[in-house]
Amino acid sequence: MEFVYKGQVCYDHSYPRVASFKCDSGPSDSAGYITQAKCSNGAVVFGNYETYSSSYYSNAVCPVGTSVVQATPEPQYKFK
Repeated sequence: MEFVYKGQVCYDHSYPRVASFKCDSGPSDSAGYITQAKCSNGAVVFGNYETYSSSYYSNAVCPVGTSVVQATPEPQYKFK
């Protein structure tokens, strides 16, 4: 999935147990935002944005045996 996040194009690189977002270049305040994911066991996990090879990545990992039910690229987007 491709989406616009803070004026830049980002991609959803999620896997069944990992909510992962990749952005081509991080906004100046990206460190203040985190990926959040709701897991199938009800847990909510978070992942900070990190720079790697001029891109920004953020991974939120659910526990073994669970899967990601819902994920958002930053905490402002509240879960329903």
